[in-house]
Amino acid sequence: MLADLRSMLLSFGATEIKIRYSGGSLMSVVNYLKAADALTIMPHRVVFALRNERSITALPVSIPHPERALGLLKRSDASRIPAVDHFARHVHMSFDNLKHLIKRHEQSVVWGS
Repeated sequence: MLADLRSMLLSFGATEIKIRYSGGSLMSVVNYLKAADALTIMPHRVVFALRNERSITALPVSIPHPERALGLLKRSDASRIPAVDHFARHVHMSFDNLKHLIKRHEQSVVWGS
């Protein structure tokens, strides 16, 4: 996210970039944002999850970034365990459902001016 923020600011023509806070967990970044006037890049899923708190505001700025993926790794020579297969299906279905919820939210948001 730090690299995405730096890249975005440079694309806007910023010549001097000062990063005041970096590192820590995602929740530490959220807590910092709640206590300060700051700009950052966060995954839309995080902003979506915090939408009812109204503690942070999303800006209608499209930021080009590479696709990122979540993967489950398991040994290829391991015997099949039904619980692992069930968990993998659960994760896949949960993210698929979340993708549809986020898409619906993105299409329904009316950005203020």
